[in-house]
Order: sequence, then C-alpha cells, then structure tokens
Amino acid sequence: MSSYEVKRGDTLSQIAKKYNMDYKELARNNKISNPDKIYVGQKIVVPSKEPDMAAQVQAAQQPVREKLVKQEAPVRQEPVKQEAPVRKEPVKEAPSLMSKPSRLEKPVRNEDPLIPTNVRQFVYDLFGGSETLTEKDLKQEEREALRKAALRAQSQGKQAIEYADYGTQAEGQSQYADVGGGGGALDFLTKVFDPEYSMKTTVGQARIEQDDEGNTIIVDRYNFNDSDDKFSFTGLMSGIKRAGFSPYAQLRNIARELGSGEGEGSEVRINLGKLASTDVKKIEGLI
Repeated sequence: MSSYEVKRGDTLSQIAKKYNMDYKELARNNKISNPDKIYVGQKIVVPSKEPDMAAQVQAAQQPVREKLVKQEAPVRQEPVKQEAPVRKEPVKEAPSLMSKPSRLEKPVRNEDPLIPTNVRQFVYDLFGGSETLTEKDLKQEEREALRKAALRAQSQGKQAIEYADYGTQAEGQSQYADVGGGGGALDFLTKVFDPEYSMKTTVGQARIEQDDEGNTIIVDRYNFNDSDDKFSFTGLMSGIKRAGFSPYAQLRNIARELGSGEGEGSEVRINLGKLASTDVKKIEGLI
C-alpha cells in the first residue's frame, strides 16, 4: 500500500484512473463517503503498484491516430504514357563513282515480263545483283528458245550449249557474227527483243545437266570476262571513244567497268523440265 497526496485540480476519479482502479473502490478503501469532496493535501491510500503506463501511452497516441484516420488518402496519379519515338529510316548514300555498286535484291518477277531478260539481267548485274537466274525470270518465248537450243546441242551429243545452237546467225556466218548486233542501233534493238538472241546474250555458252528427276538444267554464271575489279572513269571514257556508234560495244564498255567479273555475278540455273527423245529428233531436222 502507498499513499497519494491530493493536489489542486485533482479528482478522485482522476487518481483512480492513474492507478487503474475504480474510483468507488478507491473511495471505499479510504472511507470517503462523498467521492466528489476531496481536499488539497489529503492522503489517499492506494494499492502499491505503478500506474498503467501502457494505458497512458495508448491514451496519448489516440488523438494522433484519429487525426491520421481523418486525413484523406492521397489521389493516385496515373503515370504519363510516353509515345513511342518515330522511327527514322537511315538515309541511303549514293554509291561512289570510284567503286562498283553494292549488291541488291532482285525485283519481284512478273508472270511474263515485258522487258527481255538480256536487258533486265544486264541492268541488274550493273547494280550488284547476285540472286540466281531461273526459269521463272524468263519470258515464255525465251524458255522455248532455250529449250530448242538445248535440244540442238543434245541431238549432237554435246553436254553444253554453244552460240551456234541458238540459230540466230545467218547461213554461212560465224556463230559470233551477230553477238554485237550486226548493224546500227535500230538493228541492235530489233535483235534484243528476239527470244533466241536474248538467250544467246544472257546465257551464252552453258552446261547441260540432269537432276535426279530427269529434268534438264542449264547451268552457267552471268558475268563479263573482261570486267575490271574497280571502276575507272578514265577507262570508261576511253572505252566510249573506242566503241564509237556501236550500241553493243558501248554496253560492253559499261559492263567492263561496272559489271561482275569472273567468279562473280548471278548463278544461272534454269530448269527446262524433261526433254523427250522425240523432241530431239524434231530439232535434228532444223539444224
């Protein structure tokens, strides 16, 4: 047991609360008939235990908790969506005049192209094209012309097509006589659109092979045996002067400076299908 001295402003109820007990019990223990009447300096007998500190701490924190509860929750802000940056295509630099053009992809093939293959392949090679030339790249008339040339070669037991097998030269002329066009610009333009001549100046001399299914395959590589490894403006101008008014010679001059050299250029692999022996006999009569 211990005693507590009443101070100014104390009430029996406050004193009882400090010692965690009921004020009526405290009044009864101290023989106080009227709990509302206590005086300063009065000795109040209380149990010998410390005030409930946990209760006091909880009571002190209660106003703070209530204040926090009353505060509004902060407004949640959605993150700002950033737009994806616009992709810029790299600027393609023009090819240098002192070097050959870089390789490019072959354009989409039409069912039956309007421009002859010899013209298309020539331009494609100048710009660095190297994809394989197949039967899909040829005009229908050109495939038939190449088929006849292969049959002429096979009818003579040859394993390769030669210039003579295209049958474009006049009777008694060399097989190389019309390779350059044989005349002026008009004559050369007429020859370019001839299917046999188109194949002669595209495929030229080529091997004849057979695949496992018995199809006849024409194998070659499109390039120019006199092509230089590096472009020379001086060489181009000198060639123009030498070629004069010959369209074919002028084109060969350009090909020598910009075209593919030996071992380069597009592979030629043209599938002519199965050539029957009866077709060979028919061609024999045309030689």
